[in-house]
Amino acid sequence: MPIVADTIEHRWSEHHARHAHHPLFALATTVPAYGLRAIGLSERSRLALIVAVSAGLWSATVFALIRLVTPTLFEACVFTLLAHVSAGAMFWLPTIETVVLGSTSLLAPLVLLASDARRRFGDRWYVAASAVSLAMTTTAWMAGVVATASVRRPRAALQITVNALATVVMLWGVQKTLVPPSQFFIETAQHSRFLFSEAAGGPLPRVRSLLLHSMVMPEVQTVRDAKWGMVMSVQRAQAGSSGVVGGVATVLWVALLAAGLWSLWQMPTPPVLRGVLLVTLVGQCAVYLSYGEETFLYALYVTPLLVVCAAIATTTSQRRLVTAVAVVLIALLAVNNSRAFSAAADFFDRTTRADAAAL
Repeated sequence: MPIVADTIEHRWSEHHARHAHHPLFALATTVPAYGLRAIGLSERSRLALIVAVSAGLWSATVFALIRLVTPTLFEACVFTLLAHVSAGAMFWLPTIETVVLGSTSLLAPLVLLASDARRRFGDRWYVAASAVSLAMTTTAWMAGVVATASVRRPRAALQITVNALATVVMLWGVQKTLVPPSQFFIETAQHSRFLFSEAAGGPLPRVRSLLLHSMVMPEVQTVRDAKWGMVMSVQRAQAGSSGVVGGVATVLWVALLAAGLWSLWQMPTPPVLRGVLLVTLVGQCAVYLSYGEETFLYALYVTPLLVVCAAIATTTSQRRLVTAVAVVLIALLAVNNSRAFSAAADFFDRTTRADAAAL
């Protein structure tokens, strides 16, 4: 987070290679930060405002998508709240990181696709949605590409995809002028030590983290890292290990997610939306089941998709039961995840004080 904060606040700071995977992040954050500085806001206030606006955009996008797949406004509000008390949202929305805008851009093509069933949108809308999905995180572009391919003939879909890429490249040129250290996002593939890393513990911890820990935070462990010293980790934590509340919440979440996936497969959800949602979910899981050492770092790319799948269960005859389970789960997650977040904040406070004392 200090690295991301520095790149937001200072356009001449070293924009690390990791930011090459976030093509227009500097244009969306660094440029506005300079505008806020021009009107006299402090560095802390600028960062806080950018974090708040990013979280607000995520919230609005999540609500829009859930509202389009649920029968009433009440269910949409319930499942939107469920997304917000998830571990992924509670831990990442307040942070200075790339994942919040990346998650928002991932959902944009799905919102357009779900809206298209009610109002026909032209190619320009799909160019814009595809460009947005690429703008913040390169791996999120899969949502834009798949959404476009699902509603257009191959030739037209290819043209839309090329136009979206050209749009992002053009905007990157503007970003390069304003933030010169920005790195181009199309680069030669290189081997990464984070690809199929043994430090992640294998497939089971990755799957557990994506599907369960992203919603219900388990017991947070502290481990020693060779580079960073003592760090927090949930990579090897067992599901529901945070206590009784976490255990019950895990069981309810598994039941709710299973009901949603079954409904998605069986019920007359628009076939196009169903296919794109499933492909995007599977694609994101495939990416983060093979990349990284701490899978929870990527929770926000999967959590809203899982909640949307669960929300589709409200289209069945068991709507009231599903909604009631979701309400109970919200209360349990609010308790479990807020406790874990407080413990994480205390850890940061202690380690920061210790580092300051050492200096």
